[in-house]
Amino acid sequence: MNKIAFITMDVESYYDAMCMKRKFIQEEKEYNCASEVGKFINYLNEQGIKSTLFLNIDFLKSCFDDIKLAKETGHEIALHCLSHRDLSRLSNDDFSFMIDESKKIFENYLGFDPVGFRFPCFKYREEQIDILKNKGFTFDSSLMKKAPKDYEKMNNIIYKKDGFYEFGLNRNFLLGKKVVFSGGGLLRMLPWNYARKKIRKIAKNSDAYLFYIHPFEMCEGELPVYKSLPFYDRIYVTRHRKEWFSFFKEIIEILKEEGYTFMTMSQYIKENN
Repeated sequence: MNKIAFITMDVESYYDAMCMKRKFIQEEKEYNCASEVGKFINYLNEQGIKSTLFLNIDFLKSCFDDIKLAKETGHEIALHCLSHRDLSRLSNDDFSFMIDESKKIFENYLGFDPVGFRFPCFKYREEQIDILKNKGFTFDSSLMKKAPKDYEKMNNIIYKKDGFYEFGLNRNFLLGKKVVFSGGGLLRMLPWNYARKKIRKIAKNSDAYLFYIHPFEMCEGELPVYKSLPFYDRIYVTRHRKEWFSFFKEIIEILKEEGYTFMTMSQYIKENN
């Protein structure tokens, strides 16, 4: 079995977390976690691993040099959004406008058009995928649940239709329900010994694995935890955060031990078209 792994980051501020957005918490730049983008890139470069980064355009100014470094060292830069919000609530016209504006900024500041997309919080409507296709995107990485209708299954997380690819998340059972084991708050909230065993089992029995991380989850220092956040959200921004970078390294080692080849998403598409 040829096993493929995709290591990805949603490149956004600590203050782009939806729990922060809901409470209108104003950004304190010293805590926006921009430096963690460089830490992520440098570690992967040391490991010889190329990632796909989904860039929130609002955050580009804060991490511009690291994004340039990522591009120059072979990582893929894709689009997350113009500003971090629930895009599924936008009209098609407003969504289309945001994509057009994002592409202009990519071209002006990074010198290329993005071909990949990930919706914030993985929330979208099916017609928004059609908009992405019409604007020249070749893949999306927002699939959390059911496989898209009429798509060809490439492996356990990747689906293809008319040259467009959907990269989904790895899910497995927890207390009788299928949940995401590809990253995110739920995975961080689990006891790490349990999560590690589960990830190892998934990696052993899968032919593709996708992991995603946010810059704030790699911050090993102190971050403000605002009193206006509900209890669950305070847990979300703190649980295992200081240890998560070391746990992330363990996940990389598990994937290596299981014989995975690391690729960017566009690299996979190029090799399978």
